[in-house]
Amino acid sequence: MKFNMFHLRLRQYWPPAKVLRIMKLTTFIMILALSQLSAKTLAQKINLQFSNTPVEKVLQQITRQTGTEFLYDSGELKNKKISVNLSGASLDEALGTMLTPLGLEYKIRDKNVVISRTEVSILDKIKNFFSDIDVRGRIVDEAGRPLAGVTIKMKTNSRGTISNANGEFSLKNVGENTLLVFSFLGRETIEMQAKEDVGQISMILSDSRLDEVEVTAYGKTTQRLTTGNQITIGSKDLEKNPVTNVLMALQGRVPGLNIAQQSGFVNAGVRYQVQGSNSILNGNDPYVLVDGVPYFSTLQGNLLDVGSSGTRANQANGSPLSFLNPSDIESVTVLKDADATAIYGSKAANGAILITTKKGASGPLKVDFQFQHGRSAPARHLDLMNTAQYLEMRREALKNDGLSLRPVDYDINGVWDNTRYTDWQKELINNSASFTQANVTLSGGTNNVTYLIGTSFNRQTPSIKGDFNDKKASMHFNLNGTSKNQKFKFQFTGSYMDDVNRLPVTDPTAVALRLAPTAPPLYNQDGSLNWMPNTSGATTFNNPVAALENTVKDQTQSLTTNVLMGYELLKAFNLTLNAGYNRLTTYQLSKLPVEANTPENIENGVLASAGYLNNRQIGWNIEPQLTYKRQTSFGNLNFLLGLTAQQSDMQSQGFSGEGYVNTAAMDDPGQASQIFKSYGAMPQLYKSHALFAQAGYNYDMRFLLNLTARRDGSSRFGANNRFHNFGAIGLGWLFSNEKWLKDNSFFSYGKMKFSYGITGNDQIANYRYLALYSSNSGDLTYGGASSLGLSPVYAIGNNDIQWEETRKLNIGLDLGFFKDRVLLSANYYLNRSSNQLLERDISSTAGATKITANLPATVQNTGLELTLNTTNLQTKSINWNTSFNLTVPRNKLVAYENLNQSSLASQYIVGESLDVRQLYPYAGVDPQTGVYTFIDHNGNRTSNPDYFNDRTVRVNVGQRFYGGIENSLSYKGFGISFLITFVRQIASLNYQAYNPGRLNINVPVSFLDRWQKPGDVATFQRYNSNNSLATSRSNLNESEGNYGDASYIRLKNLSLSYTLPEKFRNSLLLKNTRIFVQGNNLLTFTKYQGIDPETLIISMPPMRLITFGAQVSF
Repeated sequence: MKFNMFHLRLRQYWPPAKVLRIMKLTTFIMILALSQLSAKTLAQKINLQFSNTPVEKVLQQITRQTGTEFLYDSGELKNKKISVNLSGASLDEALGTMLTPLGLEYKIRDKNVVISRTEVSILDKIKNFFSDIDVRGRIVDEAGRPLAGVTIKMKTNSRGTISNANGEFSLKNVGENTLLVFSFLGRETIEMQAKEDVGQISMILSDSRLDEVEVTAYGKTTQRLTTGNQITIGSKDLEKNPVTNVLMALQGRVPGLNIAQQSGFVNAGVRYQVQGSNSILNGNDPYVLVDGVPYFSTLQGNLLDVGSSGTRANQANGSPLSFLNPSDIESVTVLKDADATAIYGSKAANGAILITTKKGASGPLKVDFQFQHGRSAPARHLDLMNTAQYLEMRREALKNDGLSLRPVDYDINGVWDNTRYTDWQKELINNSASFTQANVTLSGGTNNVTYLIGTSFNRQTPSIKGDFNDKKASMHFNLNGTSKNQKFKFQFTGSYMDDVNRLPVTDPTAVALRLAPTAPPLYNQDGSLNWMPNTSGATTFNNPVAALENTVKDQTQSLTTNVLMGYELLKAFNLTLNAGYNRLTTYQLSKLPVEANTPENIENGVLASAGYLNNRQIGWNIEPQLTYKRQTSFGNLNFLLGLTAQQSDMQSQGFSGEGYVNTAAMDDPGQASQIFKSYGAMPQLYKSHALFAQAGYNYDMRFLLNLTARRDGSSRFGANNRFHNFGAIGLGWLFSNEKWLKDNSFFSYGKMKFSYGITGNDQIANYRYLALYSSNSGDLTYGGASSLGLSPVYAIGNNDIQWEETRKLNIGLDLGFFKDRVLLSANYYLNRSSNQLLERDISSTAGATKITANLPATVQNTGLELTLNTTNLQTKSINWNTSFNLTVPRNKLVAYENLNQSSLASQYIVGESLDVRQLYPYAGVDPQTGVYTFIDHNGNRTSNPDYFNDRTVRVNVGQRFYGGIENSLSYKGFGISFLITFVRQIASLNYQAYNPGRLNINVPVSFLDRWQKPGDVATFQRYNSNNSLATSRSNLNESEGNYGDASYIRLKNLSLSYTLPEKFRNSLLLKNTRIFVQGNNLLTFTKYQGIDPETLIISMPPMRLITFGAQVSF
């Protein structure tokens, strides 16, 4: 009898015998089935072929083949990679081959496998202690080339070594079951179990942004290991942009780098600054290097004494970087803080831009060909008055001035056809423009010698009438050599470009914006220029096409070469010599033919004239360096010691002539009837020398230290102040590698960094410390007679001038989440530039009115730079990445002693930004008089403010923030990416450029909101047909009423591409084939009332360009 826990009797009910037999039979069948299932799983054949692949990925393949599920601690398999090649193996064989060398064990339980770390017994530990082995092996890259400097460590105690020049290594007294860790800059880390001969190990490139190799000053690093504030843009991003100046491919991609075009013409100037303006009056240009060779930051002047007034077509003397082919560039690194730039000393006080060109790679001959062609047009137009609106404006202006129709009012008195309408923007600056580019590159080589040679041709035409174009032909080459013992290395790199740019002397954009819509046709019926003569035969129309006959041809030749030689003197000691040479020559020919003049001037005997100018800029540098690298049990130690000697020489010489028989004769100065005296700039010779040193230490991949020191010498200072010392310190803490945070599934990367340093600035004109004089023949009189005399060339010399100093502080935080799929970087910078080199006013009795001197003025730049990179989607066939950057800059004049006594008192204010403008308070249009009014310093409304006392309003025209966001999406062979840039700013609206009511001057339709009668409340003052309101317009230009929102959002770049399938390419014996469509400046959203919010002046706006192309490799 049975009792329950309460000792109550229970009745027993047994199942019937038939039921028991069924239950027993079912149990037997289930046991048999499960046994068969387990046996089937164990006996199932597995095929695996992987090289240096994460273990988890291999296990996923086993699951797909067998259905087996794996249970394990993800931390045990993190960063573990294996190479396995099995065919027809059982599950037990496969797991044993894979996991045992990694110190892991497994247990098979039906369809599940449990993986855990192998527990080593005390007896095994004692045995291993007395059975240590010597490990040896060889490490190569994915192409089989040896990798020198790979770090090999024992994971248990961090004891290790590094591979030699042949990639070979040996490590003694290693436990046979010890796990070895192989790490190298920019490559995936490998872990494997120690054995006597590990054979040849292949290390592949890392696919993490943090481990991409970046060029630094005299070295290389990664974002993971750098202590400085720097960013690198690679060729994949550069190639998306159909541009001829690499700066335009960087726009919107680099935080802290502000870039803006000054014109839409080819080779036009580009404004660019790194972290703001440090100097009040002197150069703020970043230091540009190409393959370690200093490159020119500015071009010499143009033909100033020849040509008509107005804005030259290629604004601001152009950009030297227009003469470097972007297709030849592998990467561009922008260095910003003191830690990254201090080793360059005074050269990089305003930041540095390092351009690295493409190099050859080992392998069979590879030919790359790319061709693209497209059309372009101005990205923006102004909405101007049509014919009816213009005529109404003109008649109203005459009425306001109390005037009747005059003979000179051709546009409304019947001489011109008042029914005509011409969109002069479309007619003059929106003609068909083309872009054509072709590149061919050959590369290849062996493990010891590699080569690359490429050629390129580019042709562009502007969107204006006439035979104007720019042609570029360039060549790039690279030769690398390494001795058999890998001790000696040699690199020879060079680039050459010949550019011929033919443009009008003046930009026709201003004419296109102002010409009346009723203006006559450009040509007569017979094709001759139309001057629209009146009944007496006098010209009534200054034909703008005639002005386009005034042309300038710039022929520029650019050569950049670099030789780099290195030799391993002893283990860890390397001696390197870097030598470079730059040459930039420009020949300019300006033609002002007779045909560019009105018939009256031609009849009066005007002569054709021409100008000739030769500019030459030459620079060279020599830098011997000694490096030391040592691997210790706790970290890596690097040391660099170097010397540098640089020199640049600039010369400019020109002359002019007149009286040529025709335009063709102007090519030869000897055809002139008269040659005028030559003109040109004084030869400029600049020399600098320096001694520099740098030490870096990486402790256990957790703590980073970088120290830099440099002693600079410059020929721009006198003997007493020629040399100065600069330096910097950089610190980094990789707190994600701390034990308490390591292997976190959510938080994958974290680094704090700090840098502080002092750099100098010598970007002033040459010879300012010397007293320079020039002769004056016949210009001086004494006693009523002309005499020969001397006068200062510019200002009184000052032998006491010293270096400007810039102190830079940078604090950064880098974070990574979800295995680095989300990367966030934030940097705060504070830069202070003191001991400013400025011009001080002196008495004219000294022979000049100015002297260059160091003044107690301090400029401060602060800012926040944010970068966010995300991998939104990543599968076998789909990849979607987003990059976002934001810069919030602030600038302030912290101190300027006795500013109120300086000539700059009306321009700057202590405590305010250098970009602040002092303006009149604007009170609007007077409802009674219809003219602009302002508020004086007493608070009264006036139409005639006082320039010195009434400018009490401050408007900051600096950028408040700027940045960009880029999305890249690929699906199988298809790819799309787009870059959007944005800027928040206030700028001048250039109202003074418009004179509503004047003869043959059109204005934007916004001027329709004008004053017409007493009592009207309007935006603009009354129309005026003469200059009686010129002062009022000028006052508006100096008031806050002339400034408005110039912020914009622009679709800067769009790229669509398709890569042909590999199977199809192989059938054609092609390595890669891609077709693409690219576009620049496609859409702009802005409230700016001017022609373009980027250029901010009346000039040709940036071009909207769309190209179609193909890239083929074989």
